Amino acid sequence: MGRSAANWSVTCIWLDDPKHKNAAHSWSIPYATDPEMEKNPFARSIECNVCRKEFSLFEGVKESFKSENPFVMRDFEFNARAIGTTTIVAGLKKDFRLQDKFAGRPEVYLTPQSPVIVAPALIHASGFSILSSSAGEAHTSANHTINWLVYGNYDDLSVPLWRRLLSDSKSHQARGEHRSEIVALESGVELFISEHLQHALQAKGVHQTTIDWVQRRGIEEKCSIWLREANGKSLSDVDQKLHSRWIKDLKKVRDAVVHKGKEVSSEEAIKARDAAISVIVNVCPKALLHFRIGQVERRIEAESSDKTD
Repeated sequence: MGRSAANWSVTCIWLDDPKHKNAAHSWSIPYATDPEMEKNPFARSIECNVCRKEFSLFEGVKESFKSENPFVMRDFEFNARAIGTTTIVAGLKKDFRLQDKFAGRPEVYLTPQSPVIVAPALIHASGFSILSSSAGEAHTSANHTINWLVYGNYDDLSVPLWRRLLSDSKSHQARGEHRSEIVALESGVELFISEHLQHALQAKGVHQTTIDWVQRRGIEEKCSIWLREANGKSLSDVDQKLHSRWIKDLKKVRDAVVHKGKEVSSEEAIKARDAAISVIVNVCPKALLHFRIGQVERRIEAESSDKTD
């Protein structure tokens, strides 16, 4: 299958509304935007299909990025995904070969549409297999429909290194390794600031020798003096409260992890995720495009064959 037409994972920011209690899709929904909405990601132009309240594209993506839901975090951990449906015969192994090889081992999820026991197996960068057995049925030869979902990363140069570091943070989050997650989040933010300054100062005609000197300065100086030089506004000029949240909820926590071995709670990790994506998108709104679902534009159709175990 090609990439889904829905290119964003957004979560309603009004989940405390009583209408969300026990409502389907309260945690996250796929969303397809038009170019005009992407030009102004801070405008509240998305209506929740549960509570009917509005939120912006940035607010919805940020809520998803903060999420503890394992399926939602996968959308930010990997830069490509494929969704498909296949038919299996219980007791027979079915092999899938992906046309494009992933940079590492992908994650595979299976959802049977009828009573049958299934499991992904032999997962590798180029494919996977489905193993199955009957679920107490008298005959094992019945056909069963299986929905499959594959998440993976392509080693694609269109994905900047800072975004790959945020993907690494999601891998740590999925394993409950919040200290490593915090280090990856702050590293991603600092590298983003450095890359942004590199391009912005070059565009202003600043000599590369000066830019190299700037890149050796501390991150707080970069976010104040040099962002103001590059963008016309420092981070605190853009949002003083955000600047303070970044220092308190992410940078200082990261420093405490690295220098003192601090333990990080899930609540602290959620605040750190909020600070990380907020700094990046407020400094450069176009950076939000790197938080799309399956951002790499490639086909990842699967071919399959049935075999006996």
